[in-house]
This record gives sequence, structure tokens and C-alpha cells, in this order.
Amino acid sequence: MLRQSPPPHSISPAPPPPLSPALAPRIKLEFDRDGFCVIPNAITEDDVDLLRREADALFNAADVDVVAELGCIVRHMVFVGWHDCARGTSHMRYDFRHRSSRSRMRTAEAGVFERMVCGTLAGYARAVLLPSPKPGPRLETIMLYNEQYIVKPPFQGARTAFGWHRDGEYVRDEQRGGSVACWVALDDVDETNGTLHIQPFTAPHCTHQPPIVTIRAQAGTMVILASHVMHCSTPNLSRRFRMCFMPQFFVRGGGEGEERQGDAEGREGVGLAIPC
Repeated sequence: MLRQSPPPHSISPAPPPPLSPALAPRIKLEFDRDGFCVIPNAITEDDVDLLRREADALFNAADVDVVAELGCIVRHMVFVGWHDCARGTSHMRYDFRHRSSRSRMRTAEAGVFERMVCGTLAGYARAVLLPSPKPGPRLETIMLYNEQYIVKPPFQGARTAFGWHRDGEYVRDEQRGGSVACWVALDDVDETNGTLHIQPFTAPHCTHQPPIVTIRAQAGTMVILASHVMHCSTPNLSRRFRMCFMPQFFVRGGGEGEERQGDAEGREGVGLAIPC
């Protein structure tokens, strides 16, 4: 089953617009209170189109059943493994073909991706993860540690549902308290085609559990979700594909470069570690 993309059109890598003075404190307040916030029109229609076309290319290039084998997730990163003969154990890590594969697929638009992911989207993550700026140099850095597309094909029913979980279950301990997922809808979403149900965060002393929130939104809407917040995703029961883009960011005190997840000594990593 192939997903057809619309024909490409010219996209200029314009600089991202800054967060408005009114928006930044609002999303920070909502995020701190509930563990998530919803931002309509977080990216432009051109950016939505660009992400759709890249998701189409990755989905169509997959040589396995994306639903059964990959859990509806497609990305540039590829799992590889090795066997540690001395310890008699096996390890898995990411083989990062991230930048090279993206450049081969969209050479002319590489600057647009960098501007959008490590500019616009990282800026939203920075607004909720970091305190208000103070005079002097900032030591913390927003790091991109993962990015993926979640593609739910039509006619797949319950196989495309995601059960209740926290994203922090899949990252190292030191990232759990300071990481977010930026879930960007590339299609209009509701309960019929695979949207999010979110259980808002409550403080330990709070006896009132707020009701579950269902995301109903247009393409271009972004949900910033803390790694400790419970959420799930409904199945795609529609006759069309449903896609979203989900980069994940965490706060690090310093450092540069691009890291790998794991190494030959079996040490864990978080995946990408690209400063934004």
C-alpha cells in the first residue's frame, strides 16, 4: 500500500517566527499545570506539506509491514545489533543515517528541515522546559534526541491503536524529568482516525483526577507532551492515512555533537543528541 504525495513546490528556508510574548507564558503555564499543552497552527501549511512528503517517502521505502513490524513508526534511524562475545550478551543500538539519508531525499530542502525542527519546534520545547531567561549566558541546551513519523494506514483497525503509556518508559532516567515530545498532526485528527487521549498530570497531594482530554485538531496543530504524562492513541478507522511527526527534546547542561545510542561496551544512550 503506497501513499501518494502531492507534487512538491518551492519552499524557501525562511527563519522561524519568534514565539509571541503572549503565547510563551500561556503554554508554559498549561504545560506546568497539566503536563501538556496544545498549540494550533504551530507550523505553516508549507511545513506540513514538506513533512507529509518525507513521511510518504519513508513509508513507501519500508520493506516490511509498517503496522505489524514497526508499530506504525517510520524514521531515518535504523536498529542494528551486535554480540558481545566476552560477556555473551547482545545489544541493540541506533545506526544513525539521520542527516545523510535526509540529505539524499531532500537535498534542496535540508535547510528547511533544520530551521523547522531545531528552530521552530525546538523553540516551543525551550519555552516549556526552561525557566524564564535571566541575564547572562544560559548553560542549558535543548537537545533533539529522537524524531519519527507515526503513520496509521487506512483499513487497519485496532492494529493501529497505541495503549496507555508514558514516553518516559522508553528513555534513560536522566532524561525523564526534562524531556518532551512535540506531536504534530499532519492530517486533521479526531477519534475516528487515530488521535490522542491524554490524562492530565495531577500533583501527588491532589485528590481530584481531571477528566481525560481528547485531541480534536486540524493539521499543523502541535501537542507538547511531558515524558511522565499518561496518554494513548486511538485506531485509524477511517479510509485515509493519518500521519503525525514527533520530534523529542530534552534539556542538557552542556556539550556538543551528535551521539549514538549505545556503543560496543553496551552503554546506553538516548539516540540523537543534536543541540538546537
